[in-house]
Order: sequence, then structure tokens, then C-alpha cells
Amino acid sequence: YGQTSIKYSQEVWLLGNHTLADLRDKVWCPADLNVVGAQQVDTVDRPAVRAMDRYKSSIIYMEGTFYVDRRSKNNIDYSKVIRNWAESDPKREVGPFTTDTMETTRLDSLTIRLGYPYLYQHQGNHEHLISFIDVRLLGPMDPQRVTDYPMIRSMGSQQSRYCMVCQTCIAVWVTMDNTRVPEDPYFFCGLCYKNFNLWIRSVLAVSRSTDILMLTPFEQEKKQKTTMVER
Repeated sequence: YGQTSIKYSQEVWLLGNHTLADLRDKVWCPADLNVVGAQQVDTVDRPAVRAMDRYKSSIIYMEGTFYVDRRSKNNIDYSKVIRNWAESDPKREVGPFTTDTMETTRLDSLTIRLGYPYLYQHQGNHEHLISFIDVRLLGPMDPQRVTDYPMIRSMGSQQSRYCMVCQTCIAVWVTMDNTRVPEDPYFFCGLCYKNFNLWIRSVLAVSRSTDILMLTPFEQEKKQKTTMVER
């Protein structure tokens, strides 16, 4: 939302015996936290389903090879459409490409260029740039336990967006094409989103036989496109 420059996100340390799938699992992205499905909020009994739990497909492109995440039988090979496009017209002079499996490719088997940007794609068309900046032996000042790796060494500065209603809490929801607010997109914290966009409609219905007070569950005032934003 408005960011046009490339931004450093995180630094991950791995060992040579780790796979590209281990690297992929350490890449933190707020798009993975998007709530999908009919249940849009967490409850005490059942948390809402996140995008990373439902849409697990991903690829890493390095040096002419697409490494495909095949850990789930429902995963999609995102590289297929790219390879078909390149092969459909030789005049494009794109490729040739090869494919491999992400979870079986060890880091110490790769031939890489230090500092060169490689592609990580997930959640359909959500893209990240991955760069290897150092390859060396383990030093005495490094964590010595194998179980410490993969390790997130550092995180880039994260510029949080504040709720545009209360101006106090960090936003966790964003609405698009919302006719009830003056700006688009519009950012809400969890409480303001619920209070502003949802309401409880109570209906007093007295049963003839039991005289029980009946309450209907809250309803969403208007169906809107909503997504999670970075905390």
C-alpha cells in the first residue's frame, strides 16, 4: 500500500544441510496471515484459517531452475505457466528452464552468485527477492548447536500503520471500496474494525411457550474486501 522501493525484511542463517524448503519456511510475510474463509475473526474455540494454512504453493527461481514446493499434494507448480509461455515462442529467447523439488534441494548443492537477487513467489503472485550475502565456515562466535538453525539473525525496520479511527492502535485490517469511510484504502485496528463495520442486531422475540429472550448473531453491514496488513 504505497511502498514502491525495495525494502530489507530479514536475515536468515542456515547450514549447508538445510534445504530450500527450510529457507522458504523462515521467510516471514504478512500475506501469509490473511484470514480466508467465512470465519473472519479468531474465537476462543477456533482460530480463523490463515492463507498460509490453505494456500501452500510456492517456488524459488535460481540460476535457470524453478524449485517447486511439492510437500502437499494440492500444491500448484507456479512455474508451469512461465515455462509454457517461454516454450510457445522460440523468438522470445527466454529459457530454457528446468525444475526441481524445493524440499530435497540442499543449500550446499547449489551454485549461486553472492549478492544476486533470486525470486521467491507464494500466495499466487506475491513475490520476494532473496539474496545470499555470505557463505563461510562456522566460526567460534556463532551459535554452535545444530538445533539453533535455521535462525532469524535480524529483522528489518517495520513501519506500522496506525488505525485511522482511533489513531492509537496498530492497524490489523484494511478495507477496500468502503463507501462509509473518506479514504481508500482505510486501516482499522481490530476493535475499531469490529465496532465500525459490524453491529449486533438484537431482536426481542418472546416465545409463546417459554418466554425466552432471543438474540440474533451479529451481521456484517456490507460485504467488503478485507485483508490483514503488516503488524
